[in-house]
Amino acid sequence: MDPAQAITPPSTGAGLLSDLETLFPWLKSVGLPASWFQEVSATSASDSEVVAKLRGTSQYKSRFAGLLREDGSMRMNEAQYINQEDSYRHLLKQYGVSADRMDNPADFVGFFKSDIDPNELKQRLDIYDNVKTGGQDLKDAFYVYAGMRVSTDDLYAATVDPAASQRLNEEYNQKVAMQPLDYKTWITRATEAGLARVSSTLSALQQQGALTGSAVQSVIQTDPNFARQIMDALYHGGDPTSGQTLNLNELMHSFEYAALGAAATSAGLALPDKDTIAQIRSAGVSRAAAQQAYVQFGENKNLYAGAVDRSGGGAFTQSDFEKASFLGNADEAARLTKGLGQEASYGQGSGQFNISQNRKGGYSQTGLVNR
Repeated sequence: MDPAQAITPPSTGAGLLSDLETLFPWLKSVGLPASWFQEVSATSASDSEVVAKLRGTSQYKSRFAGLLREDGSMRMNEAQYINQEDSYRHLLKQYGVSADRMDNPADFVGFFKSDIDPNELKQRLDIYDNVKTGGQDLKDAFYVYAGMRVSTDDLYAATVDPAASQRLNEEYNQKVAMQPLDYKTWITRATEAGLARVSSTLSALQQQGALTGSAVQSVIQTDPNFARQIMDALYHGGDPTSGQTLNLNELMHSFEYAALGAAATSAGLALPDKDTIAQIRSAGVSRAAAQQAYVQFGENKNLYAGAVDRSGGGAFTQSDFEKASFLGNADEAARLTKGLGQEASYGQGSGQFNISQNRKGGYSQTGLVNR
């Protein structure tokens, strides 16, 4: 039963609003002044009538815009409505939605009107997050094969709504049927998609402090025609007659890896020789792994170089790190491992930091090793 039904007769004077807020804490969020309640109480037979009139105000309707169904029935009471808003807000914050996009009750009305409870919202946010983080390959495929610019929202809608999925598939099939795809168009679009992907990745690394702005710009400003030559060389492996080509995902990752290396060495993109092409194609380095490794190198390059030099291994450069981390070069990996191992042994007796290698091949500082 609505608590308002049990409140009779109405309170009067300054105590009215306080009495009602004790029974209905949500009244504070409506924003009506005490004078409104005092005026209404003078013509109301009970507190329940006061609440009924309150529910007819524009302020109430704005505050609880998603509370009523189309037939006028209430989805829940006001306290439950506010609690569910808090649940929505907590979930959205977990998924990185900024606070300024959750400070207005109107921001949540769509969830209520669609009858989406917090559990369903979490499921949808999980799907959206997965699409957002893993959908770039699919977006690139839509553009390269059909010339379609597909957004994260488009992919999400196709994931959760069968009708949207059908519309997207139909549009894709129509585009493909109407635009026969030749190799020149395919490799040009692949290059455009690759450069866009590289720009996003390098900008993110610059913000993290792993790369300088000048190094990033030297790669981003690569002439598109020259970038297409690099993409073509990677696709064919340097030999158009070999028949050993990459699929689109492999090509995108290889091009991005080459660009990461160029930016990390503060150089522009260069046409790799056949040996380098073979290394890049066979490295199997994912975008995430490459980013992580270059961030790691940027933070520890002096440590790595000093450790290798002090162990008698000579100079240890960015190129050496790439070979040790990505390209399976046993000699370079051994030099780095020996240098870091020697540093660790020094640290055990002096209270210095210790270096260890994890199961994924990354190196980390494990903390102070005291006597």
